[in-house]
Amino acid sequence: MGMFDSSETVEKEVAEMEKFLENAKHSKVKAILESGLKTLRTELRDAKQMEEETKKKEANEAARAAKEAEEEEARKQKAAEREEKKKVKCSGRTTKGGLVIEAEAAEYLHKMKTLGRNAKDTACLTEIASDGATLKFVDFLEDTTIEDIADELTELDPKFIFYSYTKTMPDGRVKTPLVFIFYSPQKAPPKKLMAATKWKLEVSKEYELVKTLEIRDLDDFDQDWFDSVS
Repeated sequence: MGMFDSSETVEKEVAEMEKFLENAKHSKVKAILESGLKTLRTELRDAKQMEEETKKKEANEAARAAKEAEEEEARKQKAAEREEKKKVKCSGRTTKGGLVIEAEAAEYLHKMKTLGRNAKDTACLTEIASDGATLKFVDFLEDTTIEDIADELTELDPKFIFYSYTKTMPDGRVKTPLVFIFYSPQKAPPKKLMAATKWKLEVSKEYELVKTLEIRDLDDFDQDWFDSVS
């Protein structure tokens, strides 16, 4: 047997040798055949062992290649996600007055403007970021009320709130006006209040909001107050 013969080839040789042994008449011939058969059986065992080791090696290599491919795909996915985040972050815009509107804030505010009547009882909460010149997204509330909005506020953080609500007119018509609420709590740090106050008019103009409300006391932020001023 050649050193690279397969076990299948050796098995055939063993079978042929066994037939010759069955038909052998002379003892010397039988002895030679038995010796050869013993060698062939050893070679068959070695061939099967080598094939088994080869299969294991190939399986390990295939598993390693699959793992490397999976890791590479994961790296590509993460890289793509990072690039996408960069694109989203960079897709924000700057107002004429110099206020940077982050992409997420711009997206939700655009959504409220374009939904029109379908944007009833929704609110988008935004605030001025720590850099003092960026409008960032905080939360988007659907099927909400003034009380729900109040639950999202604190006495330390000013907010710009865009609120679209359902209003039934005296003649029975239903409207969904969009109002701009500037929440400027008295206990907020002066730096935050100054930054929010600075950009209040800019934000209102940017989104062409005719109705602007302002409130400072969180305890007063309820439906009764809203009804009295809207």
